[in-house]
Amino acid sequence: MPISIDSVFFELSNVYKTYAEFLLQSDSVARLLHNHANINATGNQIEISLRKLLSDLLPNKVHIGQGHIVDQKGSISYQQDLMISENLNSKSILKTLDETEFIPFESVYATCEIKKAWSKKTFNSTIKSIKHNKTKLSREDVSSNRIIGGGAISIESNRSYSKYPKRNSLFSMAFSIDYDKQVKTNAFVDFYNDRSKWSLLPNIVVILKKGIYMLIDERASNSNSLSIKLYPEFESENEDCAWYFFAEDENYGLNLALMVFILMQHIDDTILDNPSYLKYGLSMLKINANSLSKV
Repeated sequence: MPISIDSVFFELSNVYKTYAEFLLQSDSVARLLHNHANINATGNQIEISLRKLLSDLLPNKVHIGQGHIVDQKGSISYQQDLMISENLNSKSILKTLDETEFIPFESVYATCEIKKAWSKKTFNSTIKSIKHNKTKLSREDVSSNRIIGGGAISIESNRSYSKYPKRNSLFSMAFSIDYDKQVKTNAFVDFYNDRSKWSLLPNIVVILKKGIYMLIDERASNSNSLSIKLYPEFESENEDCAWYFFAEDENYGLNLALMVFILMQHIDDTILDNPSYLKYGLSMLKINANSLSKV
């Protein structure tokens, strides 16, 4: 007997719940080691598990790692718990024995701050990291008219393929298992109501066991369809947009699934240029023209 569409979607939901439980098990092991064995080096268990899971779920054209973003001027980001970068035409400039990578900014699709518990303190530290990335690091914008890019050939059209001014926006997200014990959903209202700060907010915040903070176009949404806006920095003047919390604490696999599909959409919509490794080398190696002698 053929499987009905409803059954397929039901099974998909259950599969993602299984994926979510894999992350929760990692958290349980980390807490067990910390509480009973007094082992402190367990905080990265969730980070490793999420990176492994996304490596399996996201397209092969991306690489999942952790470390630092670098730009052509030699500016470096804070430590990024998770980085999603282009995997076909670029590689990290440096990779240490503990898997810390230094990725050229041109190659980076997205970053993620991973916290065990979500609180105002972790929110502030995440905003600090995002602000640093957006004000201290630089890369050339990819025009909204660009059709193809990233290789030796770039093609631009006469019309725009994006409503936004560029096609290589850095997607910044945050992920945690649950809230801090002292924190409730409405604790972050002030952050989201201040439109002047939207450019520094994570594009989405995923609280695995509770739900997702995301930007919604109220006019374009209804009871059957959500219009999710992925880039809050471009929507601060749009009065139809407001931040919402999608609450799903029974089948928390839906929270994980929605996060993955949002990331897939961002990756699909984004065009990245190849980094100029020679320029990176000249900048980072501090090669001085005074070292040259004519032959």
